[in-house]
Amino acid sequence: SSVLIYARFIEPYRLIITHVNYTLGQEQPFIKPVRVALIADLHIGLFSGDERQLKMIVKKINQQQPDFVVVAGDWTYEPENKLAQELEVLKQIQAPVYSVNGNHDEQYPGPPIQALLSHALEVNQVMDIEGKIVEFDEFRLMGVGDLWAGKADMRYMPDLPQDKPWLILSHNPDTVDMVPALPTRPLMLAGHTHGGQVELPWLTSYVMKKVSILGHKRGLYRHSNADVFVSVGTGMVGVPLRFRVPPSIDIIELS
Repeated sequence: SSVLIYARFIEPYRLIITHVNYTLGQEQPFIKPVRVALIADLHIGLFSGDERQLKMIVKKINQQQPDFVVVAGDWTYEPENKLAQELEVLKQIQAPVYSVNGNHDEQYPGPPIQALLSHALEVNQVMDIEGKIVEFDEFRLMGVGDLWAGKADMRYMPDLPQDKPWLILSHNPDTVDMVPALPTRPLMLAGHTHGGQVELPWLTSYVMKKVSILGHKRGLYRHSNADVFVSVGTGMVGVPLRFRVPPSIDIIELS
C-alpha cells in the first residue's frame, strides 16, 4: 500500500531537473552557450497535467532561465474541452516556447483533438513548429511530425542549407533512424517513452520493446546519422503511477 501511495501521489510530483552539455556538431564552439529546456509528455487530462503540476513546471523552467523551451509532444491524454484555460499558466514562461505533436495528439490512440489543441496552444503563445524551421544565430531548429502518424519524413533535409548545424524536435525518438546523412551531426530532442514510467524488473523491459523498436528509454543515444536525447517527460498514461522514474525537465546546454 505504501508503494502504491508513493507511486500515485508523491513521485508524479517529484519534478527533477537534469542537465546535459552537448556540442552541436560544428567545428567552432558557440560564442555563448544556449540553454534549452526540454519537456515532453505532459498528458494533460485523465491522470496528469493538473494546475498544481503545470504551475510547478512553469516555476522550475523560469528558475533555470533557458533561452527557449521545446515541448516534444503528447500534450494530452483524454483531455476536457477546457484545454485552452488549463494551459493559460504557460503564458508565465519567460522564454519562447516551441512545440510539436505526439501520437496521443494525433489520435494514435486518442480522440480527435487536433483542433482543440491547436487553438489552446495558439492562444497561450506556444508556437507549433511541425514542418517549420526556426533560425538562430549558430544553428537551426526544425520541428518534425509524429512517427506513428506518418508525418516524420526527413528525406528533404540534405537539400536545405547546411551552413549551420541542426537541432531537431520530434516526439518519438525512433524518428532519429530517418535522419539522412548531413555535413554536421544533428541532435534530436524527443520524449514518448516516459523512461518506462514504472521501473520494475523484466516487466518494464518487455513493455519498452513495444514503445521503442530501437530500444530508447531515457538519456542520450548515438545513431549513424544523428544523436537523440530522450526525456522521461512529466505525465502518465495507461496507469496513474510513476515509480523510480520521476518526472523531469531537461536542460540541454548547447555549445
